[in-house]
Amino acid sequence: MSLLRKYSDFIKKISSSQGKNINKIFTYLLIGIIILLSSSFFLSNPKKEKNEGLHINTAENMSDTIYKEETKAIIERQLKEILNHINGAGKVEVMLTLKSTEEIEPAYNIQETKKTTEEEDTQGGIRYVTELITSKQVVVIREQSGHEKPVVIRKISPQIEGVIIIAEGADNSIVKEMLTNAAETVLNIPAYKIKVLPMK
Repeated sequence: MSLLRKYSDFIKKISSSQGKNINKIFTYLLIGIIILLSSSFFLSNPKKEKNEGLHINTAENMSDTIYKEETKAIIERQLKEILNHINGAGKVEVMLTLKSTEEIEPAYNIQETKKTTEEEDTQGGIRYVTELITSKQVVVIREQSGHEKPVVIRKISPQIEGVIIIAEGADNSIVKEMLTNAAETVLNIPAYKIKVLPMK
């Protein structure tokens, strides 16, 4: 406030000494400065909000990517362990591509409330208004540790796009066929999505 007061005193001094024209110029100049300051203040907030939204989306995408990589690594490890036990396979390496990760379908507690209201209009006619309110909440159970966990109806396995198996014994056509059949059975995917290659 003291800065504004000094500025107004300065304007009064100049206006009294130089006349009305200078007073008008300074008034317009002051209005212009106020408009510039207020517009820069209001324009800076939406940019901040947009950046925050971008940060949240990036964090969610990173979380999805990490989860997908973890799921992929688990399936690869389990498949590798199984294939290593096949007679003649030797050392085995596995790499797969996921189309989607595991999906969980939780149980919901659904409550529906139906309310019918009778209304009479000005001409004596009666009409009925029915209102349906539905609320849906995920059913959770509390564990001994105190954490809440959703009740799961079913789990949908991750969709596998394809798999590459590199094995020492893949030069042998019988071993190659056994590796393909094992991967087909374990992953529940058709043979054309499985590629078995010999190791160097």
